[in-house]
Amino acid sequence: MKKLLFVFLTLSLIFTLTFSVAAEASPRLVDGADIIPSSKEANVLRELDRVSEKLGVDIVIVTVDSLNGQTVEAASKSIYEMLGYKQDGIILLVDMESRFMRVQLFGSCYDYLSDGDCSDIREEITEDMSEGYYERAFLTFAEECDDYVTDATHFPIAKKILISLVIGVIIAFIVTSILKGQLKTVRHQPLANDYLRAGSLNVTMSNDLFLYRNITRQRRQTNNSSGGSGASSGGRSGGSSGRF
Repeated sequence: MKKLLFVFLTLSLIFTLTFSVAAEASPRLVDGADIIPSSKEANVLRELDRVSEKLGVDIVIVTVDSLNGQTVEAASKSIYEMLGYKQDGIILLVDMESRFMRVQLFGSCYDYLSDGDCSDIREEITEDMSEGYYERAFLTFAEECDDYVTDATHFPIAKKILISLVIGVIIAFIVTSILKGQLKTVRHQPLANDYLRAGSLNVTMSNDLFLYRNITRQRRQTNNSSGGSGASSGGRSGGSSGRF
């Protein structure tokens, strides 16, 4: 079964054929390069299925002997779409010929993870991949995807809770300020006349004495910006590639 999937995948890459997706979903592990023993494939596939069902996205791993001239980024997108996975997902494509691998995002995962997150995930498995511990690397990949997507989806909830707490503090401050204002019975008086008995104080002489002066200086703002914008208009690539 594995060899048949690999032949089908290779032909699709060479001739860039399109086809209708079958009703039955493709397995989330397609080891076309045959780098994992059959006895260990079930363990990896079981973990990929568990994480995918938990997150509601497809976490996929595909290995090939060669990309037949395609870039690893273009191939990862083509393979993911041709095999008919969900709109939302993450694929790890491994090319054994060039020793290149790609973590590519799709759909909502593009919003959950950044290119930097994909690079971190890839770096987490690079050492195991380079040393041939493919099963361990693939299990780590599934675990990392689980952690990153879970954190990203839970953050909006925490943000809403924080906003609610801030609003509550503001409302409480306003209410207590109003109540505090209502309790004030003594008002500020600019003169002490109200505290003196009439005729008890007679001023016979007064002088104005200059004690000190206070000078406040404010620095004038200058424009130090450079002439060029220096900003890049390019968007995210939605993934990360690298050797192993």
